[in-house]
Amino acid sequence: MLTSNPLEGQMSSAESRTVDGTAQRAVFGASVGTMLEYYDFAVYAYVAAIISRKFFSGQGGVEALLATFLTFGIGYVARPLGGFTLGMLADVRGRKFALLVTMFCMAISTAAIGLLPTYRDVGIAAPALLLIARCAQGFAAGGEAGSSMSFIVEWAPRGRRGWWGSFQQVGMMSGLLLGSGVVAFLNTLLQASDMDSWGWRVPFLLGGLIGPFGMLMRRSLSETPEFVAEQAKALSNAVASTGKVTATRLTRAEWLMFVNMVVFPVGSIAAFYLLFVFMPFWLQHFAKVPVGASLWANTLGLLVIIITTPLMGAFSDRIGRRPVLLGSLVAFLFVPYAVLHGLLALPAIPLSILIGMQALFGVIVGAACGPFPAVMAEQFKTRRRSTMLNLVIALTTSAAGGFSPFIAMWLISRTGSPLAHVYYIIVAVIVSLPTILVIKETAFTDLKH
Repeated sequence: MLTSNPLEGQMSSAESRTVDGTAQRAVFGASVGTMLEYYDFAVYAYVAAIISRKFFSGQGGVEALLATFLTFGIGYVARPLGGFTLGMLADVRGRKFALLVTMFCMAISTAAIGLLPTYRDVGIAAPALLLIARCAQGFAAGGEAGSSMSFIVEWAPRGRRGWWGSFQQVGMMSGLLLGSGVVAFLNTLLQASDMDSWGWRVPFLLGGLIGPFGMLMRRSLSETPEFVAEQAKALSNAVASTGKVTATRLTRAEWLMFVNMVVFPVGSIAAFYLLFVFMPFWLQHFAKVPVGASLWANTLGLLVIIITTPLMGAFSDRIGRRPVLLGSLVAFLFVPYAVLHGLLALPAIPLSILIGMQALFGVIVGAACGPFPAVMAEQFKTRRRSTMLNLVIALTTSAAGGFSPFIAMWLISRTGSPLAHVYYIIVAVIVSLPTILVIKETAFTDLKH
């Protein structure tokens, strides 16, 4: 039967599409790009101790470390601006175009950190330049997460959005794994003096060099069918060319959902940052674990997340998003404190114990990461999806993630307890738990259009 609207034939979505090579290439390309982006952004944390000496050497030990982690957090302040700007770009110009812009910005700013003069060279200008570079990284990262989530989930067929969407998180964790692995390798290969002198620059310069590779991959991607269909629909309504599609007002229900989705990931994001981004530093300074052992245990823990995340995403396709997410939050309430308390009681900490600990944390984090892209993308309509997702993730990671190492270090220094940061995880999880009750189960429904 012929349709009355000639554009309707262009508006078939990913929900009714069979999986083909184009879709698979799109997911792979977006995931690899996300990996390279998050490698660039996160490697800062893995050389934080060296950066504190190189860029804040005018201050004392604890103060320099606090300044280093504060700069790490300030990089997240630019995320909401990047999320809004690049999210709007993705909703108007397309997901692919926005992802190319984020990759370019991240590569340039990361390479810049590797080339910056230190405090010894230019004094107070050194931390100022570092701050500018971190903000540029934050701007790019703010546009990456939501745009890549939208891109991947919109390519996914119905009933498999959890599985497909999880590869956005796999890409992110792979970037962290790559960063942790590169720094661990350098610490193993180089003498401590060489690492302190010039070796710390290598991960940043490498990030700048691999940026063009990520852009090349993303240039070959096709735009999502969901976005193409939405543009065709907007064109038929004669509003697409003015950008009014994304400028319409949010309803009260959409505002409430937006606020709920900002609060919902707070617990899992805080837990991840403190258990995997801050953890190598914590192990070195408070558990007296050698640098190499802490980084290798962290690297293997990230590998467990990468393996677990798609399995949990697929599991959420079968039983729903909410049970998997709820299970991970409940585990975060009890497991980290019990494990770290026991770890500090040991007279010596073998590498096998460290690996087992990070592997256990990795399973719990994987349960949070697996359904995360799908459940986030399923809450918003296509015409606003990238903007809303970028803003939600930027605000949440800025508040609960980016400043968590700084807050953790401040809590530990103020209380004198090396476990003070675990209480931050517990409070963040308690804040997140009620939001699970508000989120509707969306695993078995179509995407909102």
